[in-house]
Amino acid sequence: MRYAVILLIAALGALACESPGGGSSSPRAPAVEFKDLQGNSHSLASLDKPAVVGFWISNCGYCRNMLGILNSVIAKNRDGADVYGIYLNDVPESEISGAAAEENFSGIAAAAQQRVEVIKTFHETFGIRGPGRDVYVIDRSGA
Repeated sequence: MRYAVILLIAALGALACESPGGGSSSPRAPAVEFKDLQGNSHSLASLDKPAVVGFWISNCGYCRNMLGILNSVIAKNRDGADVYGIYLNDVPESEISGAAAEENFSGIAAAAQQRVEVIKTFHETFGIRGPGRDVYVIDRSGA
């Protein structure tokens, strides 16, 4: 886990030095909006600063480990990036909130807006192998 955190912090450092114009040939984050558990709208395609994103569900061993990694990134990189934990299943927000609290997740907990097309878009764009298996770093330009 320590190695994963070091790699994420190094990637964030590289993104912080990148020019706002980007110039990357990486796939762009989807231009879909989703809401955090406080009702604030977010879009990974338009960011003020880099973002670290993990997709998760409750009762998932991989997800617990990934949320721990995301919490470590938050602790070591407080103002450098926003950290999102996006819940992929279609469940009530109260269940997501409870699961995030149970795992002590301190980042931006969000639902994929309980819309199947948003969840599908995230799967297609990021090539998600399964919840909790991958963490993505997105630069300010959404790439």
